[in-house]
Order: sequence, then C-alpha cells, then structure tokens
Amino acid sequence: MTWEQQDQTVSLHSTQSASSTQTPLFRMSMEYRITHTGGDTVVRVFHGASEETYQFQVPHEVTGVLIDPYNQVLDGVAEEKKSTSEEVPIFSLSPNPNRGTFSFRLLDVAGDETVDRVAVEIFTGTGQLVYRGTYQGCVPYMEYPVNMEHPVRGLYYARFRYGYRIEMLKVLVE
Repeated sequence: MTWEQQDQTVSLHSTQSASSTQTPLFRMSMEYRITHTGGDTVVRVFHGASEETYQFQVPHEVTGVLIDPYNQVLDGVAEEKKSTSEEVPIFSLSPNPNRGTFSFRLLDVAGDETVDRVAVEIFTGTGQLVYRGTYQGCVPYMEYPVNMEHPVRGLYYARFRYGYRIEMLKVLVE
C-alpha cells in the first residue's frame, strides 16, 4: 500500500497479489488509520480487486497511514459481524445521554464465565477516533467505566468487540 496527498485529497493505492494461482484474492473490508496533524481518522474500504485506489478528503497534513490498525484481520476476524434486530445485544451502556462519562455492561453471552478481552472504541459522527480502551477479565453484568476526555456535545458511536462479535451503540453527549 502506498499513499500520497495533493492539497486536501489523500489517495491510498492498494495492491494485492495471490500466493499461487490456486489462491484467490481476499474480498473483504479493510480499515486504514490516517494519521494527520489534526488527529487520527479511521476509514473502511472494501477490497474487491487486485489493484484499487481510494480517495479521501483530509483537511490537515497527513503524516502516516496504518493498515488494519485494530488487527482485525491479523487476529483472524475476516468477517465483521454486527448485531442485527434478530440478535440479542451483548452490550448495554448507561446513562445515555451523558456528559462523556458512562458505564458499559457485557450481557449474559457465556453464562457466568469471565470474558478475556473487550475492546471499546468511540468515534465521532465523522469517524474520528476519540477513545480506545481494552478491558481484561470482564464479568457479565458488571459495570465498566468509560470516561471520554473533553467531550463535545453531540452523537458518538461506541464500537464494542468481544471475540468475533462487534456491536455498535449510539452515545449521546449533552
């Protein structure tokens, strides 16, 4: 992967090659963290061809691009699964609305067993990452605090990851 910036347009050039003629190309979504002088922006694109170019508007000087910043592919999570209306939610948060401080609970997904790791990421409506936390040894129904530093009023999206399950919840900061 290579990248370049012209004014406020960042171009990512992705090249994928198969290890043999019997191995197909991976067709999947991939995240890139674009680091710039205004912070970080995470974007997700779908890889469906051996060579692709993606363009994004970034109003700051880009200093770097990281492929798969959360190691979803490297951790073996090739397909992101999100909760649907038919699935039982696995996380809850309260209070909501809040002032940037709230708690989340892992609901009963594995009986009373302790969960090794829960990753929590909070994004603005434009996709900017504003919080990242990893919680080890989570027990179902116990509250775990999240404290966003210097939150601005508005709608945020909290992404909770447990194993292969990913759930997005809206967080309203007043």
